[in-house]
This record gives sequence, structure tokens and C-alpha cells, in this order.
Amino acid sequence: MGMRNSCKHKRDLYLLCNNINNALLKNHYKLYSKIMSNVIREAKRRHNNIQIENSKNKMKTIWDISRTLTGVKVKKEDIHLLNINVDIYYNFQTIPDFPNNYILHKTKQNKTKQNKKNTVLSTKQ
Repeated sequence: MGMRNSCKHKRDLYLLCNNINNALLKNHYKLYSKIMSNVIREAKRRHNNIQIENSKNKMKTIWDISRTLTGVKVKKEDIHLLNINVDIYYNFQTIPDFPNNYILHKTKQNKTKQNKKNTVLSTKQ
């Protein structure tokens, strides 16, 4: 209830500042606004900490809080696919193979580059 009253008072100060051209009143409004921002930020932080402390799955709760703070929404369809270099993978059987295939492909590329360098060096000698 106290936050609502404070927000209402801030709104009243805002309206007064628009109607009356008083430097002291504007400074008071700016200070009040800054204090309200800090109070609201601290209240949100405390609320999030209480949610984390009382949850059974702390990691999920932390991710849920971070999603709400950043405004990111997770679609269930996005979870079932993997977009890699314009190729989209839907099959759960092939998705875990991607990192292995990627590493093997990069190692093969590095070996062929190394072989080419060795051949160039051996021909120059």
C-alpha cells in the first residue's frame, strides 16, 4: 500500500511541476523520483531473492526471473529445433551429433591445411 501512495504522490508532484514553474518544486520532484526508483529497484531485488530462496528448483526460477527481466519469451517450437549455419535440425537424434561432427570437420580442415603447408615447405627446400 505504501508504494501505491508514493507513486500517487509522485504523480501529483509531476502534475504540479507542469502547472507551476518553480525550481524548488522541480528539484524536489527529481529527488523524489530518484528515491522512488531506488526503492522500486530494491523491492524488486528482494522479491526475486525471496522467490529464489523459496523455490524447489532454483536454477529454473533464476532463468524465469532473468527471462521476465529481459523480456525474452521462449516459444515451445523453438526448443524443438536447432539452427546451425542456416541448416535447421528438428531431429533429437542428430542434434547431439552436431558438436562431434563440427569438431571432426574442423580437425580435418586443420590437418589438410597443415599438410599443404608441409608440402609447400618441403618443395622449397
